[in-house]
Amino acid sequence: MPEIKEYKYGMKLDVAKVIRKSPDLQTCSVMPKLMTYEDSKGKLNTVQYQVLSGCRNSQ
Repeated sequence: MPEIKEYKYGMKLDVAKVIRKSPDLQTCSVMPKLMTYEDSKGKLNTVQYQVLSGCRNSQ
């Protein structure tokens, strides 16, 4: 498994193909997610990023 890099805003990613994304959780909060991808040179990379997950508008 590739080393996990933390995503920073504006970071340039060379994504040729998404291999795997962690599943969405059904909690209304900011949660870390992982994405593993193959770059244009065939190397696997994994980034961790934050996402607001599972919130539904109740109106």
